[in-house]
Amino acid sequence: MKKLIIIALSALLLQSGLLYGAQKNRTENPDSVLIVNTKWNTVKIANGIQLKQARFDGNLFGSNQVISILEISPVKKGKKNTPAFIIAANEPLTKTSELASGKNAVAAVNGTFFSFKQPHNSVDYLRINDTEICGNDYGKGGKRSFNQLGAVAIDYDGEITILKADTANLHWEKTIQARDVMTSGPILITDKQTENLKNSAFYTNRHPRTAIAKTDKGATWLITVDGRAAQAQGMSLQELQSVFKWLGVKDLINLDGGGSTAMYINPQWLSKGEKNGITNGNGIVNYPTDNKKFDHQGERKVANAILLIL
Repeated sequence: MKKLIIIALSALLLQSGLLYGAQKNRTENPDSVLIVNTKWNTVKIANGIQLKQARFDGNLFGSNQVISILEISPVKKGKKNTPAFIIAANEPLTKTSELASGKNAVAAVNGTFFSFKQPHNSVDYLRINDTEICGNDYGKGGKRSFNQLGAVAIDYDGEITILKADTANLHWEKTIQARDVMTSGPILITDKQTENLKNSAFYTNRHPRTAIAKTDKGATWLITVDGRAAQAQGMSLQELQSVFKWLGVKDLINLDGGGSTAMYINPQWLSKGEKNGITNGNGIVNYPTDNKKFDHQGERKVANAILLIL
């Protein structure tokens, strides 16, 4: 009996210690607890496709935030009418919504970095349908910039993979076996491990952000974080990294953000009530900033986008 009492007491103390540790972690990091416990506003777009949105009123990193996640189940190879990804580009610059509607896409987010100068091509490597559109612009230094530290690769079944660049090889992108390839970056999470981030303005200042994540189960998340408004202040890359680390994604890559950040869902795939709730009819479901208003009208023209088709 005495032995049983000692064992029971030891178990109780251990449990108390574990609970104390969990409470201590909650106290030390309330942002992680908030993210994990958030109830997302979820809208079903189609089988295997859903939009999740959440608003945080001053309580996430001490700021207002609006996060949108389009979650797509893994591609079912060989089956018809299954979601698939493609990259679309145009010259001159074109809005994400227009790139998407031109391909009758279900949804889209803006793609990688570009220049406003002619010929209006991406400053990062771009391959579409096995054809190289442009290479990386390495600038005067001849080295990879933050926006060339990873790639989004789309295979012949339309599935996305996130890859970390071989920084010692300036021709690394050319060796990727995929139909479509888009260089971008930086990589924020690789195989559930956070990447080291630089202490520079692009990393530490808050901006609108666009990103892509992969989960353990193979789902793809298209992500936007709104910013440059009182209602949505944007995130640093460390904040973005933290949010999706807490949500448990496997891989995470940053795309072009700022005024380029846009998420589009074809209005035909939304009911009337859902349209009224998340878009004004143009299909943009986040809050782009080029018109300096907190609405769905401030979409910027971009060089390329990642599209979801059926």
